[in-house]
Amino acid sequence: MLGWPRDLWLLNKKSLLQWRALGPAALLASTAIAAAPSELWDEPGPVAVVDGHEVSRSRFERLVNARRNSLQGRRVESGSAADKALQAAVASQLVDEALIEAAARGADIRVTEREVDSALDACSRHVGGSANLRALVDSRFSTLEELRTQLRIALLFERAAGLANAPELPEAVLREHYERTVGAFAVVEFSIEEETVAVAVTDAPEELARKQAQAAELRGRVGAQGSKARRRRVSEMDLAPELREAIAGLEEGGVTPVVRTAEGYVVAKLVKRHPPARPSFESVRGALADELRHIARRQQARGFMDTLRKEADVLNDAAARHEASVPAASDEGLASVAPQPAGAVRPSAVVAGPLAPTPSVSLLTRFDALPRQCGNWASILGEVRP
Repeated sequence: MLGWPRDLWLLNKKSLLQWRALGPAALLASTAIAAAPSELWDEPGPVAVVDGHEVSRSRFERLVNARRNSLQGRRVESGSAADKALQAAVASQLVDEALIEAAARGADIRVTEREVDSALDACSRHVGGSANLRALVDSRFSTLEELRTQLRIALLFERAAGLANAPELPEAVLREHYERTVGAFAVVEFSIEEETVAVAVTDAPEELARKQAQAAELRGRVGAQGSKARRRRVSEMDLAPELREAIAGLEEGGVTPVVRTAEGYVVAKLVKRHPPARPSFESVRGALADELRHIARRQQARGFMDTLRKEADVLNDAAARHEASVPAASDEGLASVAPQPAGAVRPSAVVAGPLAPTPSVSLLTRFDALPRQCGNWASILGEVRP
């Protein structure tokens, strides 16, 4: 067995069974990635240091090498502005994970292998089964054990930050939030017919192009007799932001261009624009409660990470190198690969023309971010990481 990736020695019994289920291609892919020359960190110092402890250079290189091939559905060239941004994102991830693990150790918080197994099963279900899980491992993690590591850290993060238990919200709080938000103004509703070509996080560039072309073909038939388009009446606030923007300027009977949303490529026909109406409290009560819990959870998570970051002694050379090159990266239009805070403005998602090229880098950074169900704990903070 000499010469196999060292990570395979670290897998527990169930991990080996799960890896075997993914197939030999995954093993060969991980071997190739682990053995590939990195051409990554040519500086004499470490990638990053957290409270006197260096982050793993080998893990840093494995993750960057894997994500170079998958980021935005295209290859990121070594030494490019996008590559520096990718390295900064990975280094920042490893720094934060070191802080989370240290905080969990200090609070005697543990995660069992069985809990990681359950999280891995949930990730597999979310991406659509073992074949898609294999593609996700190949493109984002390089090894199954790396995915298990991130799932374990995500569980540690939720427990250390105290995010597991959502408090009950008093009725008075919900009503106050209602009066200050949706209850304070009338909302326009639309009757629409829409076609969606679903997109998976594991779709390759060729598959994305095929689905985009398929949506363009559906655009000419949406709303026609015999069409299988989904028909619904929906508040403008419940539409995906990209679709809401596309519908806003339509006359009744008009059809949107092909629009990229989190679900996939969408085209919609505006059947009727209804007069604005004030939604009742009962009709939005559940959504308001979910929103308030989400806000509270995000604030608590950010406060937790802000405290860890402020109190730690961190030297992140990879991030510093990226920051020094940001002006050049902006010229190339690739600076958006780095983590982006919540509230960052999303560019227009309308796809120009029936066979337009793959959407912009900044757009795909958001849509192709690792699913929360597969270890992306940073999504709770509102940060986008590849």
